[in-house]
Order: sequence, then C-alpha cells, then structure tokens
Amino acid sequence: MVSSSMAASSSAAPSPIYIGVITPLSAPADYISGKQILATAQLYVNYTNANGGLVVNGTHVPLALTVQDQTLDPATAISALQLEETQYHIVGLVGPWESLVALPVANATQQFPTIMFCTYSWADAITANHYKYVFRTGVYNSLIATKLAEYLKYKGLSNIVQVAEDSSFGRGFNTALMQAMNATMPNAKLTTIFTPPGATDYTSALTTFMTMSPKPDTLIMTLNVPGAVTAAKEAYDMGFQKFATVIQSVDWPTYDGGTSWWQAVGQNGIGGIYASWSPPSLNLTAPGQTFTSLFEKSQGHPPAFWLIWYWDSLRMLGQAIQTTGSTNPDVLANYIQGASIQGSTGGTITYDNSGGPGSPLWHQWTGENMYIYEFTEVNQPTNSTKLIYTTP
Repeated sequence: MVSSSMAASSSAAPSPIYIGVITPLSAPADYISGKQILATAQLYVNYTNANGGLVVNGTHVPLALTVQDQTLDPATAISALQLEETQYHIVGLVGPWESLVALPVANATQQFPTIMFCTYSWADAITANHYKYVFRTGVYNSLIATKLAEYLKYKGLSNIVQVAEDSSFGRGFNTALMQAMNATMPNAKLTTIFTPPGATDYTSALTTFMTMSPKPDTLIMTLNVPGAVTAAKEAYDMGFQKFATVIQSVDWPTYDGGTSWWQAVGQNGIGGIYASWSPPSLNLTAPGQTFTSLFEKSQGHPPAFWLIWYWDSLRMLGQAIQTTGSTNPDVLANYIQGASIQGSTGGTITYDNSGGPGSPLWHQWTGENMYIYEFTEVNQPTNSTKLIYTTP
C-alpha cells in the first residue's frame, strides 16, 4: 500500500504499486485471449513507468505486475488472488476471463479486497451481484442476447439450435436468449445442447442437430476459445452452412484478426457470421491511438476491440489512484463508481449504478452496441469483413 511515509521519503525509491493479472495462459482455457490480456497490462505498466509512473501524493511511484495462470479451475484462480493480494498487496486485478472463473473470483474479492475489472466476461451476475470492488467495462449476457434476438427476428429465422458451454456464461446466455426470443419472436423455437467447458469434441451435439426434422435454419455457437474453434471446424466440415445460418455469438474470429477462423474452416468459412461489439470504423481518441500503436508494435497485429476496454479500465484505475492519493480498495471503489474518463474509442467511460437488486446495471459501463459481420472471401481479415446488420 502507498503510505504517507512514501511521500516524505526522498532518499529511497518508492516501492512499486502492483497490479495483478490472473488470466488464462494455458489450454484448455482461452490462452489466446489471456496472452493478449497480459500483453495489454504489460504495455500499460511499461508506458506509465516510461512517463514517470503514477503521481501519488506528490511522489512518482512505479507500477509492476504479478501474473498467475487462472486455468479453468475457479479454486486455482481464487488461490492466485489470495497470493497476489496477501504477498504483493495488489491494488487492482485484470484478466479473469471465462465467466466460469471470473464470477467466483469476483465473489472472492469480498474476502480479498481489490479492485477487479472485467470486459468480455459475460455472466450477468458479475455485476448483478453488486460486488463492491468489481467493475465491468464491457458487455453482459442479457444485453448480448437481446441484441442477437433482434437480428434473428430481422432475418426471419425461427428454428434455432445452439451449442452452449455448460457454465454461468453459456447457461446464462441461453436463459437470456430464450427470454428475449419469447418477448420479440414468440413463435420461434430454440433448442440448446450444453457441452462441458474445455470440451474437445462437439460432434455428438452437432449430429443431433444435423438429424433434426425439419432441419434448423440457424446454428448459434456460444462457446469460448479454444472450443469455439474446434466446434466451428466440425460444424463446417459436416455441412451446416449448406442449410443453416451459422452464427458465432462470441467474436472469437477477431481475437487474432481472422487467422484461427481460416485455419479452422478454410474456404467453407465464406458466409460465416459473427456478432461483435466493434464498430466498422474506429475514431480513436489520443489514448486509443497510443494503445493501438504500442500493441501493434509489440504484437505485430492490431488489438482485438475488447482489449481497448482493458486499456481504459487500467487508465481508470490509474486515475483513481492519482486522484485519491490512495491504494485503499474502499477509497478506490467509492471513487471509480462515480468517476469518468475519456474513452479510447470516443465518448466517456462511466459506470451505471442505477440497477436495483439483481440487476447487472451496477458498476456496469453501458456505452456499447452490437454489429453483425460476414466473411465474404477466403482469408479475409476481420478488419475488412462485411457489416450486414447494426442493432438499434
């Protein structure tokens, strides 16, 4: 923790402020995303330190990271949080990814207080449980499902099947999608098969759908990477695209610019559809330009859109520490829930706290919209896919 004695000391360099990263770094968790989350956090720390660190009570204080692999085991991730909080006294946490892990870690911040930011961890309960120290600069299941149902209605799709992860993410999304469809397209049918997190074979579920009569007109994939990649390959190899609209509800093809998509599905991927929260063009503000430039130089490709939300979350944390002059989680949480910063993609980052008990509108940013994209040619990168629908 930063103390008043730090500001009074001029002979010794101040101890660094630690930011924790608990994120997937190995299979079967989504290590592709995890490694990019880690890279984003490291870029923020390096950039901040290169510019003098954070100014806390008049003292320039450097930042440092402590990093743990979350795996797909909540107990492992919670143990990592305990280690980072007790040994390094982390002031903030980023990186818990799959809701299967992110939700238990969010709950554990009540025992091990630290500010935690999520972006693409979708379970409503992450904010609906109204945890004091948890904030989401991103989207959530019931919002995503409502937007996707609007697209399904627009396209006149009615016999819909879904492969969904058997987790708070997949089951929460399924419940929200059923509710949204009942409200907007009550004559449509949704059939879902749940598969274990980390599954490596989806042919049983897909075969069940393939043999339905009448055949489905829509197949929705609600899966995390790497399972989403495997399931897409199997679905396209089985020929679902010949009679159904295949929709990726998670925009995993954008995570590496489309490389994994084309490696998985080949030329069958023409016509593939994914839902994303990235607009067709980005008018980046100065903070966003800084981040994308640093990321491209470091990683050799543009950042996935949601990584910008992590950058903004870290900027919010830094602003909170400097403004309050504190690393006390209670002080920081009280500040962040009413604070604002310029968003890297425009607009303002603030958190909606208007929801009552059980509402996800609590420590929840709400400046998003869904876009539906289609691959139209082989090896097309996701920064040039065709925008086919924007939800109202």
